[in-house]
Amino acid sequence: MRIPNDKNKVLIVGAGSSGIAAIKEALEVGLDPIAYEASSGVGGAWRYNEDPGDCQVRFDKQGWATFASPSESNSLVPPPSPMYDSLKTNVPTSLMRYRGSQFPPQVVN
Repeated sequence: MRIPNDKNKVLIVGAGSSGIAAIKEALEVGLDPIAYEASSGVGGAWRYNEDPGDCQVRFDKQGWATFASPSESNSLVPPPSPMYDSLKTNVPTSLMRYRGSQFPPQVVN
């Protein structure tokens, strides 16, 4: 095992599914990762937020709709997650989990 030093440090931007995988891989090769995440916890698009804020809908002259959250204009606040309370996926949880990890018991397979 290598002792971490400045040459072994690596920055991971975001702690969603890709960021977590990058952290795991960095650790496996002896790097010293640090992750920066804009939201209050890990999970990225899969992190459910009970109160994502208001959604603004605007229509252009051709009738096309544009959806935006007020937080999207603030670079310090992440936009709302696409996760919602009654979301069901068509992908088995066994394919969505990380190798060697299990989902919490309350997650339905």
